[in-house]
Amino acid sequence: MLPIAVYGTLREGQPNDHLWVSNNGRSEPCMIPGFRLVSQSYFPYALPDEDQSSVGEIIVFDNEQDYLNARNRMDRLEGVPNFYKRVVVEVITANGTCDAWLYTPADPEDYEHLPEVHANDWCYCS
Repeated sequence: MLPIAVYGTLREGQPNDHLWVSNNGRSEPCMIPGFRLVSQSYFPYALPDEDQSSVGEIIVFDNEQDYLNARNRMDRLEGVPNFYKRVVVEVITANGTCDAWLYTPADPEDYEHLPEVHANDWCYCS
């Protein structure tokens, strides 16, 4: 069960955290190297950028069924695979590095023109 790295409306305290909180997930702070955040009003996007890192959280589960339920709900929210895709990235936590799923736009170049999120931290500006 790979943790799920989130950076926007799925972070704890944000509007869509219920998708994993209701499935007994818990979050831990992380940094997501190699990605920057841009925003289209209420929708953040993580775009590849090897020179930047974004603030996020990893969502972890103790139970595989809870994990699968939450991941499926998040996939539906993110419109996988047409709107977003889920990719494996390395994130940095207080305990070191680990691999995690990350939702990125299916066509990142479509979002290059959007304004950057201040400090690459969605919770900073929301």
